[in-house]
Amino acid sequence: MPRCNMALIGAIVSLIVLLTTVPLNAAAGLAGLDGGISADAGISGSVKYQEVVFVTGEPEVLSGSVSIRPGRPRGNSEETTYNYRLDNPEVGVSLDRQLTLRTTWVETGKQVTAQTEISRVRETITVGRTRYSLDPDSSVWSRSTVTVAEPAVSYRAGNLEGRRVYTINRGEGQVVVEFSGDSTGYEHSWGQVEVQSIYGTVSQKRTWTVQEDTTDEEGRRVRQQVTRSSDWSGTFTCQVSHSTKFDLQYVSNQPTQISFAGGYLETETKEGILWVSYDLPRLNAVGEVSGRRRNQGDFTLNLTGTPRTQRLPVPQYQDVHGR
Repeated sequence: MPRCNMALIGAIVSLIVLLTTVPLNAAAGLAGLDGGISADAGISGSVKYQEVVFVTGEPEVLSGSVSIRPGRPRGNSEETTYNYRLDNPEVGVSLDRQLTLRTTWVETGKQVTAQTEISRVRETITVGRTRYSLDPDSSVWSRSTVTVAEPAVSYRAGNLEGRRVYTINRGEGQVVVEFSGDSTGYEHSWGQVEVQSIYGTVSQKRTWTVQEDTTDEEGRRVRQQVTRSSDWSGTFTCQVSHSTKFDLQYVSNQPTQISFAGGYLETETKEGILWVSYDLPRLNAVGEVSGRRRNQGDFTLNLTGTPRTQRLPVPQYQDVHGR
């Protein structure tokens, strides 16, 4: 029998084993935690990441990385810590977030139900001289998923609910972001896909003072303190899609005078797509509502990772072709 055919038989046998041992996954899905998208991990282990925030009244796209540090499972629970470093230099917005989630799961037959909640969180969004600090005592976040393992494939569905409350500077006001969502996905040996829909509202109430140049009654330039205020609300929708695809390709060796004719190369490619729709107020240069017209629109972001390759073991048979 030709050597390449024997290699093909070995690869098929290996594939059958993989397809019958797809694991249940009780951990967080691919679609992320905050309506963001991610790609592959870099040399340092951090993951390339993009997210859209609405606390300023504008849909600000932030890019950067997330480092993930899984904890040791204890019984049927596990804690995972996420560190976000995101910014947008063009508009002067940066985000610093440290988030620890605790996931508890219950396995019943071929099903796993999991509940994930925030254990610890710290978050600051900086826009110029304005700081939005997350209030952990007023904020909540929870997600529930169920995973069902069928032959060769696992299916997952989940729901998400949350509220984030940010204080602005020192007592100037607050921003409240409330959201809910759902997700579905599947996983098998050839890849995995998860799609997530998040629907939210954002509202801000703020009063602050600024120093402005003006003129007095005699026409002299003076600086005076002016009080500004902002009271607005808006809505947003995020549609997230994450996918991981595995391709298998036979690669022949050159030259052929070696102990095996070729082997199979597995290529893994990750992609994240985020579609955002928003209905927000129109704000002037100092952040106050300007008229009754709304700022409405939508856009799409895409992150595609660099393909990762892995050579698969070469089947070896002692009784054929001199082996």
